[in-house]
Amino acid sequence: MPAMRARQSGSIVNIASVVAVAGQPGYLHYVATKGAVLSMTKGLAKECGKDGVRCNVIAPGFVITDATKNRPIEWQQSFLKARALSREQRPDDLVGTALYLLSDLAGFVSGQTIVVDGGHIMY
Repeated sequence: MPAMRARQSGSIVNIASVVAVAGQPGYLHYVATKGAVLSMTKGLAKECGKDGVRCNVIAPGFVITDATKNRPIEWQQSFLKARALSREQRPDDLVGTALYLLSDLAGFVSGQTIVVDGGHIMY
């Protein structure tokens, strides 16, 4: 942060989860911590904006990773059925959004949550 403030520019991208937007029964501890990331991002965006630093958050849907691949298949399938793009989400699906938020193309975007979940949650 000191280097970004000195340059009067920079971009921070936090990662939360779509459950912070939609909720998820049985995972209150996880929902609460990811909700904290959303709130922290908004506060940080307001705090650092005067220094030209942007702060946004990506909220991915259920992503297949080493930590999640052993979830019951029925549980995984419930996410696939609810998405407009009915396929597994992979970590690479977040790269384009992160690159956008880190680039000058998003030079006037700050304090925002971008849901990347294949069209499960729609505003």
